[in-house]
Amino acid sequence: RLQYGMRYCWYLYEEMNDNKQNPNNLEIIKERTETKEIELYHPGYFFGIDHDNKILLVCIRGTKFSSIGEVITDLQCTPQHVEVGDGVAGKVHIGIYRSAEEINNEIATDVYERYSDDKYSDYEILICGHSLGAGCASALGLIWRYSDDSKFKDIPFTVYSYAAPSIVDKNIRNKCIDDGKLNITSIIESLDTCPRITVTGWNQQLKRIELIQNYEDDEKDGEKVINAIIDEACNGNNPDSASKYNDQQKKFLKEFQDIKESESEQLHPMGRILWFIPKPVMNDNVADR
Repeated sequence: RLQYGMRYCWYLYEEMNDNKQNPNNLEIIKERTETKEIELYHPGYFFGIDHDNKILLVCIRGTKFSSIGEVITDLQCTPQHVEVGDGVAGKVHIGIYRSAEEINNEIATDVYERYSDDKYSDYEILICGHSLGAGCASALGLIWRYSDDSKFKDIPFTVYSYAAPSIVDKNIRNKCIDDGKLNITSIIESLDTCPRITVTGWNQQLKRIELIQNYEDDEKDGEKVINAIIDEACNGNNPDSASKYNDQQKKFLKEFQDIKESESEQLHPMGRILWFIPKPVMNDNVADR
């Protein structure tokens, strides 16, 4: 199923799609492959029926960088509070969540009518997406399961999110994990940064860079202090617990570590996470890693 969903995610990208048949000759019910240049919350997608594998498939494309609207949708990432329904509430990547709401408005009835038809009684529902589309797929699953007016609250479906971005806070994520009602798998490949980038994470990184720059400029022997800490890490010592630091080095480390994301602003990928870890990261030798 993971490979199945990925094939269709690639199929949706225009440059992968020219003059090609869709992988299983789906019956396409509804699709949006092109978006207006400045249209927000409208990523490409299709809803189709795979009769060979008995799947009702919703697939959502990632960002098309020639579309200003899709890039702006990505950048609307400051966490905002939403009330999803059924006691589920918290902060979300608002650009992605609004995109999922738009897709829901366009296809929910079509999917539900097919699923309710006796002709498709043994078909399963699969939602998948890549990158921006992965976030939308997860958010669509969230809306279908918990929104008060959803037709899918008690209908089984599966979500595969490839290169899934961080889209919900821990309140929503933990609620969905604890009640076990939402079958979402987020797939992270190697050192892909998409799942890790959040606006609060960037702010933390910028503040830490600023601290390093100021320390090197303003503190006596500031550059030597920082280089000594880096050397310790490269020699295989945990920089958080090394005992060789002098008072100046410990002071810098404390200031550095005190710069943290606000926990209430942190966003996460949804559901079960499959991380295909690169071998260098698994190396027990810290310096090599």
